[in-house]
Amino acid sequence: MDGSSPTAVPPRQTLGQVIAEVTDAFVPPADAAERRVLSESPDQPDGRQLASLLLTELARTGPIDEPLAEQELARTATHHAPAAEQLLEHRVELLGGYGPQAIGDPIDWFHAPGKDLQWPTHLSRHRWLMPLGWMYRATGEAVYAQKVIQVLLDWVERCPLDSDALEQRAGDWSRRWADQPGEPTLREAHFPGYADGPWTALSAHARCEVWTELLALLHDAPAMTNQTLALIIRSLLRDHWPLMLQYPRQMNQYLGIACTLAKMGMFYGRRLRPAQRAGEVGWSRAQKWACREIYPDGSLAECSPNYGLGSMENLARLVALAERRRQPVAAAIDERLRLGTRYMALVSTPKGRSPRIAKGGQLIRDRLAELNGRYGDEQVRFVASAFIAGREPPARAHAFNWAGHIVMRDRWDEAATWVFFEPGPRGSGHHDVACLNVLVYAGHQWLLADPGFYAYGGEGWVTRLMRYLKSSAAHNVALVDERGQRSTRPGDGGPNTQPGSYGFADDGRLVQACGTYNAGFGPVEAPLDVTHERQLAYDRRANTLTVTDTFHGTGSHRLDLHWQLAPGARVTLGDGVARFAIGEVGAEMAFSQDGPVSLEVCRGWKDPVRGWYSDSYGHLEPAPLLRATVQGTLPRQIRTQLRIGR
Repeated sequence: MDGSSPTAVPPRQTLGQVIAEVTDAFVPPADAAERRVLSESPDQPDGRQLASLLLTELARTGPIDEPLAEQELARTATHHAPAAEQLLEHRVELLGGYGPQAIGDPIDWFHAPGKDLQWPTHLSRHRWLMPLGWMYRATGEAVYAQKVIQVLLDWVERCPLDSDALEQRAGDWSRRWADQPGEPTLREAHFPGYADGPWTALSAHARCEVWTELLALLHDAPAMTNQTLALIIRSLLRDHWPLMLQYPRQMNQYLGIACTLAKMGMFYGRRLRPAQRAGEVGWSRAQKWACREIYPDGSLAECSPNYGLGSMENLARLVALAERRRQPVAAAIDERLRLGTRYMALVSTPKGRSPRIAKGGQLIRDRLAELNGRYGDEQVRFVASAFIAGREPPARAHAFNWAGHIVMRDRWDEAATWVFFEPGPRGSGHHDVACLNVLVYAGHQWLLADPGFYAYGGEGWVTRLMRYLKSSAAHNVALVDERGQRSTRPGDGGPNTQPGSYGFADDGRLVQACGTYNAGFGPVEAPLDVTHERQLAYDRRANTLTVTDTFHGTGSHRLDLHWQLAPGARVTLGDGVARFAIGEVGAEMAFSQDGPVSLEVCRGWKDPVRGWYSDSYGHLEPAPLLRATVQGTLPRQIRTQLRIGR
């Protein structure tokens, strides 16, 4: 690319036909001047009539906030300039962990460092172009707008939905399913062995968001001609919006696509007829998600707190956007968002993070405060303010029976002891294979931790680590004959249809709860018929947690209780006792049963993979995993007492 504006036109249509297809989708304007613009625009590919009709309004009422003051624009330019200069040279940094990548000129849209297929997927979503858009808005220099347009038109020309080259590179085009009766069935394109790619409904929704923001930023750029805008809008009309209508996906992806469709209706619906229908379907799906994925007690069907909270924020932004435009919002959406905000506050750790389960663990205080700005819940305000404002929740333990989450604490402050128990069924979303998992945080330290999440894609050792960190072996649960829980239960795949019962009781001093895993251990085709019951009793006064594990079945089996400790924990083993310390916190785990208990520490093992911890995406370090092993006939009971002190 040499800096001039390309004239990319799909071979199946002339430029005039592309522009005519877009103008035919316009809502007939009542204004004579607008009617004249639409009638003339097909003959003026280098004109800016379409931009004046579509983008001027988008810039005023669309996704970008109110125009920035001169001082703010200067700060914006300073912030984005390094990334923008790098992007002008086609050097892109995505996801973290790989560094800037030279993607070539022409661009290699399938560049995959480390064979991580998430990388080219995100490359085709174009979020990385935003610094260029903001630099144009801040400086008015045409080079930034031209580069954005060059990249977008290169992608539209070389990666259309029905591209033969894309089919050869992206692989699986076989899935066909239409959500909307009467719609022509399109094909998703995703990478082999990976549930995403450049042309899935999920990628289409991400591009719609980014393109709309870029169009608003570049609305007055000289290079935003009828030809340029028609090619981009045509891709939205013909490929992006229909694909999202036909492939709604599930869980957080379902909501993301729904919100984007609703926004397409708000941003383009006054001008483009297909956008009106996209908006109607989007709002219908958004309400369906709110009532299905946020349970009546506020807990979430999505097993990952990070994804669940992110989805709630996405929906809340859509609601705020609608209200700024004086559009009505279903009361059910608002009520479920309020309940979900309270739930996230009550289960948060003493340090104000979401539970560290299934890609959880992010700091959420500021996010809770923003969500709660709409509801004014004083208990949420107390948590979001780090316990200095609002009203302290009257209870120090809560059971959310719909998701099956139990949280216990001895007090409301940052040095508190916090226990999280997962006896419930998995619901939907990004789950780990860890029913009955237990987490403990005390004295500003993790005592019983979650192993975290390392990477999305790769091969060899990376793949083994990915599988391990998701498995039962990496969590604070049990293995039977060295086999973990089944990765999928019979009938799983959607939200829970009713609440569970977990024997929850709190008398002020002692908190108790229980749960059962009964879907078998080992491979799906031949699971071991063993049932695991777990009872918890947390004594606030003594600061002790007693875990009673009972295994039902027949025959003799090896039973392993795994307890993942935090990195840096110093462990000493004795006869049925393990003592460990992390920071200034010390703890002792005492094991008892009808027979001997063998204790072992696994740290940084590679065969089998044991004892690894990931604090964040792309980060990995060894961490001690305490294993208590019992051999004997069933039924059998093992009692573990965790005493916490300094």
